Amino acid sequence: MKKENNLSLGLLSEKRPNTFHDLNNGRGSFLYNHNVYQVSVLKDEQGSITVIADDKNADKMYRYDSLRCDFAKNADNIFAELLASHYPLEKESKLLNEFNSAELGLIPDEFREPYKAFLLHRINLRDMVMGDCAINNVPLDNE
Repeated sequence: MKKENNLSLGLLSEKRPNTFHDLNNGRGSFLYNHNVYQVSVLKDEQGSITVIADDKNADKMYRYDSLRCDFAKNADNIFAELLASHYPLEKESKLLNEFNSAELGLIPDEFREPYKAFLLHRINLRDMVMGDCAINNVPLDNE
């Protein structure tokens, strides 16, 4: 069974979103809002919003990514879901197989780089989740 991707990228909000937002649906579901930063925007009469280059005179909004989580709220679960949303198991496996093949000299060395980039992104995601959970008093693991 293929896991549904619960990650939304590049959302906009007039107010800074809370890092964790409970959905109050009786199932413990919540949103993990991350990568939050302020952007300059142009709004037209029809209500369309366009993100523009930084302009101190322009309207401001917050751009962020949001992960819907339907499980116990802890850093381990959030990280696992976020990683799977960015790198489905098939993609991660392909990167590792190509890395190993390059290590053995079966394919060119440049096939090692995507897996190294994946590992670096994985470390950055883990650090972000752990930091957000620590700041918001969310447990780090299932214990």
